[in-house]
Amino acid sequence: MSEKKINLTDKTLNDALIANENFNKLFQSTCRPVYKISITNRMLPYIDTLKGYVSDRELSEVFAMINNETDIEDITDAFLGSIARQIIKNDKRLSTLTEFVESLFKKVLSTQDKMSDNLEDNIRFVEEDINQDKELMSNAEEIEQILREEGIVFPGKPFTKFMEAFDSKLAGKKDKLESMTESYSKIESELTEYKKEVAQLNENIRKYRQETITDHLTGLNNRKYMDIKLAEEIVRFGRHGQPFCILLLDIDNFKRINDVYGHIVGDQVIKHLGGVVKTHIRKSDFSFRYGGEEFLVLLLNTDIENAVRIAEQIRSKVETTNFTLKDKTFVITVTIGVAQYMQGESVESFLERADKNLYNGKRFGKNRVVG
Repeated sequence: MSEKKINLTDKTLNDALIANENFNKLFQSTCRPVYKISITNRMLPYIDTLKGYVSDRELSEVFAMINNETDIEDITDAFLGSIARQIIKNDKRLSTLTEFVESLFKKVLSTQDKMSDNLEDNIRFVEEDINQDKELMSNAEEIEQILREEGIVFPGKPFTKFMEAFDSKLAGKKDKLESMTESYSKIESELTEYKKEVAQLNENIRKYRQETITDHLTGLNNRKYMDIKLAEEIVRFGRHGQPFCILLLDIDNFKRINDVYGHIVGDQVIKHLGGVVKTHIRKSDFSFRYGGEEFLVLLLNTDIENAVRIAEQIRSKVETTNFTLKDKTFVITVTIGVAQYMQGESVESFLERADKNLYNGKRFGKNRVVG
């Protein structure tokens, strides 16, 4: 009886090799060390640049995974996870600094008000005291004049001496008032300058925060901020149960645009799509550059029907825009996957559902919305 014939395919060949003990020994003795060295050589330059930024403990864990020949996907997850945690940590520190500056600014304003009130009270008191002294001086001069008219003269001119002493005291008070007024003006000026500096620092922090969450090409929010907002909305959903959706957009045939027209035109196409997305969502919604030619829109308090409607508006607007380059005109299209968050699911599974709908849209002809 003849042996059953087996068709040679990738699977049957793979099965046969795995079942062969000699091949397995050869693989373990040759390929695995190469794998280990290759992964180590590729990862080390990145890990070294993060020393002093990411904690030594987390970097040591990545090293240990490499040395233990852990799967490349797990190593990458651990490596990127350590970077993400550090970024979030830095963001929290920045928030703390912002709160401190705002608190300091309020204290400066309060201190300035109190100092102004105090100085104004002191100046007012001295002014009133001087006015009283002037009135007393005037009364004393009148008394002296009356006494002279009556022919009453004091020996040694004590009254004249009293008037001179009083006049000298009055001049001293005037000098004190001028000094206080000058001090008040100086302190007021210094506080005003200090307020400007604190306000500028606050503005710089605000700009820095904005830069860290912004994609510089499109002006949309970046992937880092997307992760933060999605996590926040899932927590908020747990408290209030309000529906929210995401749109995952991808430019159709984008590689061809880059190949034919160049990367500069490709960047202009990406910028244009970012602008279209911005104009078709509410101020309360969020738009992100997901990566490359992909975008993500977070629609708050929105169910799947309304999300699909908004996605269709964006798709239609993109399709009707003509791009002109010298004598050539072309249009672009986008495919959009839509998903509504379901209670209990993770960010990853939520994104995966939107990505699956996007993939189906590509598979069934592109330039369409699938939700």
